Amino acid sequence: IKINDKGKVNADFSMIKESMHLDNLEVLLPLQDMLKMGAVENKMVDVRDSEFKLNGKVYIESQKLDPAINFSVGPAVGFNFNDVVGTTSVAGEFKNNQLVIEVKNKVLGGDADVKVSGKLDPNMKNFKVQDLGPINVALNVAGIEFSEKMIKENIYGKNAGQAPKESTDSTGVANSTKTPPRVIPTFESPVVNMNMNLKKIKIGNEDFNAKGAFKISSNRFETESLDFSFAEGSGKIKHLSTFAKAGIKTTLDFGLKNLNINGMRPFLPNGFSKISGRANGSVVGEVNMTPTNMLYSFNVKADAYK
Repeated sequence: IKINDKGKVNADFSMIKESMHLDNLEVLLPLQDMLKMGAVENKMVDVRDSEFKLNGKVYIESQKLDPAINFSVGPAVGFNFNDVVGTTSVAGEFKNNQLVIEVKNKVLGGDADVKVSGKLDPNMKNFKVQDLGPINVALNVAGIEFSEKMIKENIYGKNAGQAPKESTDSTGVANSTKTPPRVIPTFESPVVNMNMNLKKIKIGNEDFNAKGAFKISSNRFETESLDFSFAEGSGKIKHLSTFAKAGIKTTLDFGLKNLNINGMRPFLPNGFSKISGRANGSVVGEVNMTPTNMLYSFNVKADAYK
């Protein structure tokens, strides 16, 4: 089937008893045409040369779907989001009930790549999201640069030279409106195992490196380990949040050693352009948030020196 000058759908179709086979499946769709068909216009992305491609075979046997396909989006799609310019491309496959998707991004002078893999049964009955998985996510980021100017503008706006002004109440009367009970969110999720590796992320003039492992499941989010280095210092984080209708409980264990305070300059107003010293610190404790109140207990230690 020819869709237009570029788009097409081809396949060899056959039926064997109660089985249906689509062999040599080939789909080619220009993204620009797909957006037009959906009446979608997005000026933040450039898809003029990009195409969606799919190749493989699909069998239906004994009323069960058995696909074996590869798919991709390329050449890379360009994007411009709030003056952050980059490109992204996608490739993946689905075979033997295993789905793999890789997204490669080039942005801010570096690379940010994500790989997602997991089991997906297309014949699952009574679908429940928590029955999927486990889903494995690998995030690898390297060489991205966040200039001091960019960071300040995102925190303080385009006029990044001044600290934000404190708001005042001209009436001097406290708001006596009673706060309604907060809604405690709960969620269903498959088990998601995420590994993160950040290398030489430039923040101002300093390199930030981090390696971490995270786990998400129904009503639970855990930072199993997160080690990082920045501005000659290093740190570790472990954390666990559990969600229930009765409330959210979060435990935190954070430690920091030998941080060069000058590395924090990009996050401060321009009036703090010259700072010096080093810092150690730790925060260990927990927060319990219920619909009506919040209880917390932390042991905080901080030490700053020249």
